[in-house]
Amino acid sequence: MVRRMRPALVLLAAAVVAIGAALTFVAGRFSPERYKPAIEAAVKHATGRDLVVRGPATLSFGWSPVLVLQDLTLANAEGGSRREMATVGRADAELSLLPLIFGRLVVNRLTLVHPDILLERSAHGEPNWHLSPFVPGQPLPDAAELPESGPRPDIGIAALRIMD
Repeated sequence: MVRRMRPALVLLAAAVVAIGAALTFVAGRFSPERYKPAIEAAVKHATGRDLVVRGPATLSFGWSPVLVLQDLTLANAEGGSRREMATVGRADAELSLLPLIFGRLVVNRLTLVHPDILLERSAHGEPNWHLSPFVPGQPLPDAAELPESGPRPDIGIAALRIMD
């Protein structure tokens, strides 16, 4: 019985080693630095605000890979009391693997470390925390006016954690 299973076990072990070597090779060649412009552009498209990632971007692989971005700033609304609405020392985005297969970026947990977030209203009463492209001076849509169905966002965040 052992002699019959031996070739199958050797084949299985070889497959595991080959897959591990391939993943190590891909992980070593993957550079999250080159995705910083795409992340900044996606935030600009979704919020109408400029995000600048001044620090390094790193990625740790595992069952839940974590994308780490350092030294971020998010622009304030027009007419705000300061240029940045938020500065963040570090943002850790724990990603979900399965949705990536289907082209969705799902963040299981977004952790903001040492953020400085300014919430304020303009002289016209518009909140700076409304983060979607809208025309200044026009009223924001009521929740009842938003469509109940339709295309879902490409990026989802399941949980937000703020530290320090």
